[in-house]
Amino acid sequence: MEGSNAFLPQESIINILKRLPVKSLIRFQCVCKNWKNLLKDPLFIVDHLHHSSQQLSFLYQSNNQLYLRSFHCDFRQREVHNPPVIDYCLSSFSTRSDVRIIGSSNGLLCVELCGYYRSYYCLVLWNPAIKEVRVVPRRTIASERPFLIGFGFSSIANDYKIIKIRSSYWNYTLGVNGVLVYTLSTGLWKEVEFENIKHLSTYSEVATANNGAIIWLANNLNDDDGMLVSFDMAMKVFTLIPMPALPPWSTSIPTFYENKPAILSYNKEIGTSKSGFIHLWVVEEDTCASGGGKWTWNKIYSGNRYLHPYYLTPLNIWRNEIVCTVGFLSELVWRTEKYGEAWEDEGRTSCLLNPTTNEFKKFVMNNYSSGFRILDYVESLVSVGNIDVEEP
Repeated sequence: MEGSNAFLPQESIINILKRLPVKSLIRFQCVCKNWKNLLKDPLFIVDHLHHSSQQLSFLYQSNNQLYLRSFHCDFRQREVHNPPVIDYCLSSFSTRSDVRIIGSSNGLLCVELCGYYRSYYCLVLWNPAIKEVRVVPRRTIASERPFLIGFGFSSIANDYKIIKIRSSYWNYTLGVNGVLVYTLSTGLWKEVEFENIKHLSTYSEVATANNGAIIWLANNLNDDDGMLVSFDMAMKVFTLIPMPALPPWSTSIPTFYENKPAILSYNKEIGTSKSGFIHLWVVEEDTCASGGGKWTWNKIYSGNRYLHPYYLTPLNIWRNEIVCTVGFLSELVWRTEKYGEAWEDEGRTSCLLNPTTNEFKKFVMNNYSSGFRILDYVESLVSVGNIDVEEP
């Protein structure tokens, strides 16, 4: 206390502010000049990020609008407003525009915008919490839409990066013919050596960046063998990892589990002894193996996806739990009898499946739409460096 006026040390103020939600901090910029400067300080932004809680988020397009629905640990939903550049594209090109999230990292979203018959194409970096947008400059011609894009943060480089892997637009089976990496701090694209992935053709989305690496699944064009591909964003090196022994006709999803590359697999067939299971594989590298590193896949979970009265379809890993959509067996049987095959009923109900206890928690998405993308999202003060919005 100083006289009759209360005094709070600066350390205590910072300790309180770094625990508050972004929405409150934005309002508090008007309190005084010191607070406004503090909320733009890189050290405070990193400290605040470490105290922010991660959210399971679903992003989808419906009725000419883009929706981002986030769930905290208590599964409360929240919505965000589209940035002007996305609203412009959706309103100008109506249902003929394609908007999808490439990746999410530390509160930044990388968004791909593509018009009907490639009337336009661009990438956007967007922080929904502080409403900042940056249109990424083009490096390739408009018709060269990459068949694989990844986005993430490299702690070693202390920077955000976008990777584009290109092939022939009309024939992906010709393999890779170019790799570009964009760095947020410099605003530049640079070519990357890609000799060891020239013979590959991808068949999955890129998994969310983790520890400076992104992963995806690919086929070897020479012998059709599948493999998991990892790209180190700091070293700019590609690593090829042979796939585990998966059941025939299984669907595979690249992901991360306990900060290690992993694969979720499941089989849609019904009536066979090997159908109806969800498998979770995690890969380990034995750096002591003679002749270089040796990769070992461990199956850490194998559970029946038909849990009476539900059937589950795995989507991704979040906080080391498996995110699944939930259907009902009665609906599955009805569709099987009517159409002769099992149609997935995505419904509105989803769940988190714990691979250790095999328990699951259900939650409901309001105004659900198909075609969503799962994000590991956290609100942050991280700036995209440029809030000037340009029309694509």
